[in-house]
Amino acid sequence: KIHRLWRMPDGSVRLIVQGVARIALGETSQDKPFIRARIARLEDEGDVSSMAVEALTRTMASQFQGIIEMTSHLPEELQVMGMNIDHPGRRADFIAANMDLQVSELQKLLELTNVEERLKYLTELLAREVEILEVGAHIQAQVQEKLGRSQREYYLREQLKHIQKELTGSDPS
Repeated sequence: KIHRLWRMPDGSVRLIVQGVARIALGETSQDKPFIRARIARLEDEGDVSSMAVEALTRTMASQFQGIIEMTSHLPEELQVMGMNIDHPGRRADFIAANMDLQVSELQKLLELTNVEERLKYLTELLAREVEILEVGAHIQAQVQEKLGRSQREYYLREQLKHIQKELTGSDPS
């Protein structure tokens, strides 16, 4: 589904598109001025109502919530939007589309038609992202603590100079 189209000054076209189904590319019948090919729609496979899928869906939702809370570039509305998607596979697709994943990881997710396998892989990716964000937050806290300590020490030294100056009536530096 095409949401937005821009014609660029160099003659190229930019699009914002939304995928509505998984497809497999078949035989191409044309290359220029655009590619034309036969496609086959790929349906999700597996039991989406199994306990394993439910557990993975809950884990994935929890991880996504944690990531949204730890980052400033993801709006909280994404969590609500994701929770309103009932189908586990489509929810996984929505979450993956809003994460900063590598192209190879996104490609693998697209190729996984089994919902349980897709959820397992995405929870692994999200767990890695949570870990990276936690390490980043820890490093940031250490830097802030060190800066805070340095600033306190500077402030106290300046106070001490001021006190010594008042006590002796002269400038100690």
